[in-house]
Amino acid sequence: MTHPSYPLAQRFQPVRSGVRTLQDQLVAFLRGAVAEGTLRPGERLPASRVLAREMGLSRNTVLVAFERLMAEGYLESRRGAGTYVAAGLPAPAMADSHADPRDDAPSRRRSRRAQAVREHTSPMVSGNPPGPMTPGLPALDEFPFTQWARLSGRYWRGRNAAELAYTDPAGLPALRAAISHYLRAYRGVLCEPDQV
Repeated sequence: MTHPSYPLAQRFQPVRSGVRTLQDQLVAFLRGAVAEGTLRPGERLPASRVLAREMGLSRNTVLVAFERLMAEGYLESRRGAGTYVAAGLPAPAMADSHADPRDDAPSRRRSRRAQAVREHTSPMVSGNPPGPMTPGLPALDEFPFTQWARLSGRYWRGRNAAELAYTDPAGLPALRAAISHYLRAYRGVLCEPDQV
């Protein structure tokens, strides 16, 4: 067996009988290499075919791992030039002496892209209290939780287990009938439930 020409490939030790998939292990490994500075911003990675061969993985495993890391902002693809570590990543985080090196939790430092996405999320997700007139967010403090719980309880007490199973792929017949009735009454659209 020849030694990999790509030094990082020597460090990847997949656990083939583990709970985590090889793809998850590769994503965690590459994410960790970026976070610790082994892979630096702007550095070119080997072609997926070469990396797959040297790490003993299928090319599809490497391709999907690359796609996931691109979606997370760790990698970027340059048409005709290959795959690179994203240039907008923060400087490597200091290694936590208590951290398990096999831990696949995302780095505590976020890429600029991840920070931008987080800044534009709902205040409820980001942990910031929502202000008045927040777009896309109703007045949650006015929600009638007590009435909602009472009506929900009344509804579910009269149901049977069959209603929790899969139904017609087109949707619940009663809902489709209600939609077609609404369309006839309020939109002037003549349609039958089986057309919804």
